[in-house]
Amino acid sequence: MSLSGKLLPRERSSENGEKPRRNHTAAFKAKVALEAVKEEKTVVEIAEIYDVHPNQVTQWKKQLLERASEAFEKERPPEEGPSVRELNAKIGQLVMENDFLASALGKLHGTSEKRRSPSSIPCLSPGNATCSSCPGPPSTTRESLSKSVTWR
Repeated sequence: MSLSGKLLPRERSSENGEKPRRNHTAAFKAKVALEAVKEEKTVVEIAEIYDVHPNQVTQWKKQLLERASEAFEKERPPEEGPSVRELNAKIGQLVMENDFLASALGKLHGTSEKRRSPSSIPCLSPGNATCSSCPGPPSTTRESLSKSVTWR
């Protein structure tokens, strides 16, 4: 309640007894924080004048003091990544390098990489039943397993 006995908007309760949440503008926060920085009045007095909680006044004062130097920094343009044009140029360069290396690899092995048939490409998983170049699944008999394992 104010001194005149009237209910202030902040003191009015909703149906469930909670106080409505207020959003303060940046200008209002700066005004309250500057008042607190001046230290002409106590935090409690400032809170009563502006109808906010004393902890909120302290928090805004702290934020103002921490960020005060930002007001005097030179404005820098936002740092941007490479442009779309630069990225497209890099993609083109990498595609050309890829094609060159693929053709050089084909010349090294006697065929062009693009002309290689799938069966001429060595299988990375020998024993794979679905691979046409593999001899088939590995034997799982006891004799074959004991031959593949070296005992120390």
